[in-house]
Amino acid sequence: MLTYGGTEMMSYPIHIYPDWLIACFTLIVPGIFMNYYPALYFLGKPDPFGLPEAAHYIALLVGVLVFAISLLFWRFGLKHYQSTGT
Repeated sequence: MLTYGGTEMMSYPIHIYPDWLIACFTLIVPGIFMNYYPALYFLGKPDPFGLPEAAHYIALLVGVLVFAISLLFWRFGLKHYQSTGT
C-alpha cells in the first residue's frame, strides 16, 4: 500500500481524497511533500489545506528526515540479520 499505493496516489491531485487519507500522507507518511507542495509553489497556487507558507519550503527537509529514518531502519536490520546458514 505504501509503495505502489503511494505512487499511484501522488499521480492525482491530493485534494480529491478524503481528509483521513490526506492526513495519513501528510503526517504519518509525508508523501504529500514529494510533489504536491513543490507543485503549488511553482504554479503559484494557494494551499487548500491551510498549512503555513513554510510548508512549500520544507519538502527538502522532510525528504532528508525520511531518508535518515529509513537509513536507521536499514542499519537496524543489518545489525540483527541472521542467515539461514546455507
